[in-house]
Amino acid sequence: MLYKEMIKSVKHYSGLSDEESKDALGMMVESISVHLPEPEREDFASELPGALHDMALSVSPTTKNSTEDILQQFMEVQDIDERTARRQITAAWQTIKEAISPGEIRDILAWLPKSSHRILT
Repeated sequence: MLYKEMIKSVKHYSGLSDEESKDALGMMVESISVHLPEPEREDFASELPGALHDMALSVSPTTKNSTEDILQQFMEVQDIDERTARRQITAAWQTIKEAISPGEIRDILAWLPKSSHRILT
């Protein structure tokens, strides 16, 4: 799936504007990427289109962001409420699931904090 198609997909699932959809998708890629060890992050990035590929590889895990729940990351980084964060996460995750292989989705879920699973599944 191309980058523009992914943004349209997030917009479709969320009702957000193009810019908000782009931001939600980018934030989701970054949030996932900080939880992945280097080889897995490279695998994830390899299945994403250009700008998202680069974004996935550009983030650096820290003690805080690599263990923090994705919902918390969205709320803190963007200074948004839980309802808005959930809408963004759900739409971006659904789009990512459609764009990458099921095996990669399983690998990603294996590395995410269990607290993030309840919003993604």
